[in-house]
Amino acid sequence: MQDCGSDHPGGDHVARDRRRAILEGAARVIARRGVRGLRMDELATEAKVSTALIYYHFKDRAGTLRHTLEFISERAERYTSVEGDALAPQDAQQKLEQTLLLEFQDAPEVRENSTVWGELRASAIFEPELRVGGAVRLLSVITLRTGGIHR
Repeated sequence: MQDCGSDHPGGDHVARDRRRAILEGAARVIARRGVRGLRMDELATEAKVSTALIYYHFKDRAGTLRHTLEFISERAERYTSVEGDALAPQDAQQKLEQTLLLEFQDAPEVRENSTVWGELRASAIFEPELRVGGAVRLLSVITLRTGGIHR
């Protein structure tokens, strides 16, 4: 992310808040309309920012999608955190099972994340940049969560 607003007191905080608003808005729009339905003008309205600010933070539509994938992945890591992340290797399978069960919570954020993740994953077939980013992100989450389960 570019450093915007750092010349003003609290500028970094404002920039982070706007960036987060854009990413939250992108997740909502993608959940409603799909990746192909994501339009920058609608995203700007949803996030209550200008389209210029979206392009300032994310450069282009592909950058917005890539950062939205990172955003929902990080959000999922928060709501799937399992107590005792330092479990012994033999408990890694149990930790993975608990993490997967947390992906089925009946919460709006979880439903939205699941919808957006599915949309982005399906779109990765047509957008190589999403394919690589999504695969790397998925593998890192699996590795982190399993702690190296070996059979």
